[in-house]
Amino acid sequence: MKRSTPASSTSEVCEPTKKKRNYKERLPVLRTRMSPAGLYHFLHNEDSPLSEKQIQAIQEMGFGSLLLLQIKKVPGSLAYWLVSNYDPIKGCLLDGKLPILEEDIYLSLGLPMGPNVVIEASNGDKCPVYLSVLEKFKSQFGNDSIDVKDILAKLPTQKRRRR
Repeated sequence: MKRSTPASSTSEVCEPTKKKRNYKERLPVLRTRMSPAGLYHFLHNEDSPLSEKQIQAIQEMGFGSLLLLQIKKVPGSLAYWLVSNYDPIKGCLLDGKLPILEEDIYLSLGLPMGPNVVIEASNGDKCPVYLSVLEKFKSQFGNDSIDVKDILAKLPTQKRRRR
């Protein structure tokens, strides 16, 4: 399709140009199941299901920095590079040239660090308290496959001022 310039300017014909992508040279990307956008919108939406009391509890536990998180997207090529270049045994990037310490995570994300170890329950955990809590949680959804959107739909919304 050819377009000409307006009559008041030169009368040359302009060809629209399209950049051709070279798909052979595309960088590999890491695709995740959930982007940070879901957390961002959950925390910053005026109708967020978090009450002021819940926000205060998050802050008291040391996770208040997550309430200030402004990241909506992580480029897939960056995520791929980080995962490909991180050595979880040595705790470093680039073959030991860049150590990633607890302090680095604390300083960059504001996540708490300290002597308390978080113990994560596994599917095989037989603790009666854990099993009771898990069963009660799952019973709200009617199946074993629970999506984050299912959880968000169950939470009551509470009007609050934007930060």
